[in-house]
Amino acid sequence: MIGTLLLVGVSFFTISSFALSGNEETSNTRVRIDQDLCIGCGTCVETSDDLIFDLIPGTNKAMFSINVPRRQNENTEYYDVSWLHSDDVNEAIDECPVDAILYF
Repeated sequence: MIGTLLLVGVSFFTISSFALSGNEETSNTRVRIDQDLCIGCGTCVETSDDLIFDLIPGTNKAMFSINVPRRQNENTEYYDVSWLHSDDVNEAIDECPVDAILYF
């Protein structure tokens, strides 16, 4: 499946091989990016095939490069990735050297 998504900014790009798996939110579809732990190494960007992650200009902290819904649960902000291809998210989580990206 091919879809066109808005990049965090103004430009557009195409992502291939992402799966729309419904809107059911579970613990393995909620991802948190801990900006305090992130060292800006870019491993998440390199490992996600579908350009899911990018680095924030100026700080080089991890962020989603596509419009991923942001949610709040008690005092924790997280992202709903239920519609993304889980292998790409899993690989970025597994490869982060400081565990700054994690399931919540």
